[in-house]
Amino acid sequence: MTRRTATLLVTAFLVAVLVALGMALPVPYVADEPGPVSDVLGSVNGKPLISIAGRPAPANPSGRLFLTTVSQDSELTLFQAVVGYVSHQRAVVPEEVLKSPGQSQADLQREFQREMVESQQDAISAALHEQGVPATVTVTDVDPTSPAFGKLAKGDVVQAIDGQKVQDEVDLRAKINRAAADKPVAITYQRGKAPPATVSIVPKTVTDAGGTRKAIGVIPDNQWSVKVDVQTVSIDGQPVGGPSAGLMLALGILDVYNSNQLVNGTTVAGTGTISDDGQVGPIGGVQQKLVGARRNGAQVFLVPAGNCAEARRAIPSGLRLVKVDTLHQAADVLREIAAGKTDQPSC
Repeated sequence: MTRRTATLLVTAFLVAVLVALGMALPVPYVADEPGPVSDVLGSVNGKPLISIAGRPAPANPSGRLFLTTVSQDSELTLFQAVVGYVSHQRAVVPEEVLKSPGQSQADLQREFQREMVESQQDAISAALHEQGVPATVTVTDVDPTSPAFGKLAKGDVVQAIDGQKVQDEVDLRAKINRAAADKPVAITYQRGKAPPATVSIVPKTVTDAGGTRKAIGVIPDNQWSVKVDVQTVSIDGQPVGGPSAGLMLALGILDVYNSNQLVNGTTVAGTGTISDDGQVGPIGGVQQKLVGARRNGAQVFLVPAGNCAEARRAIPSGLRLVKVDTLHQAADVLREIAAGKTDQPSC
């Protein structure tokens, strides 16, 4: 062996060692991968995940509604990050995409739990509004710069708008938003034990994260005529966080309210955020959730319309995607699937 050949071999060996060491180094990336599923019609520690006072859940529900999750691996090597980057079953993203600068993992988990609690409340509101369950709408605060200031007060119960009974907070906002521009609306309310009174208020146009709408400047709160309890969703002893279970929780509440007639023996998985007025929003990790759903036997997956393009790129064999925009549409889809229909809108 010549000196030149020996030098090349040693150099190649050192380069290989350096590459191997480099690929084994930890990197500031996180991998999303398929997580477990949880049946919202099932039980947690022997108690139904969803229960509604006066409407006992069936002891053995005839169908299943799977909420899907994403597991995260935050201890990646460079090699694992590269492999995950080209995989449909893993999504590798920079750590800062998930966490703000200086935010600890514990802080992140607390944020996820806060989002989950808000999602549960929105799911309850959306489901009961969809079902037509009435609520007592109470004013919890009044903006001092708003048209309602000095006319409505904290504790007032809003009963009607322009003579039309108010069903709940969502209905209140919708009725005000439909009011003619620069025209007063007649708001009937009750303060304490006094007889109902009516006040005239001209809504103003506001623009916020939800878009442009009309408002009178009060913060209302629902007090429902039925009590809904949604337990903390946990998988393998760990609470599920984030807002993406909202749609499936709302569908579960509707199904329990209707004595398991919505699902009627079918198994459906899905994901999506939910607003209190039933709008379904996109989520992250949809490709990984599709894989997790199929692994657990789901044949239909409800996909938020905003996730359709991403979902189409990684459809597991045997899984049918159904596009949904609202809770109302998703409930109709479940009824059609339970009836054996397969012509729902697809991604």
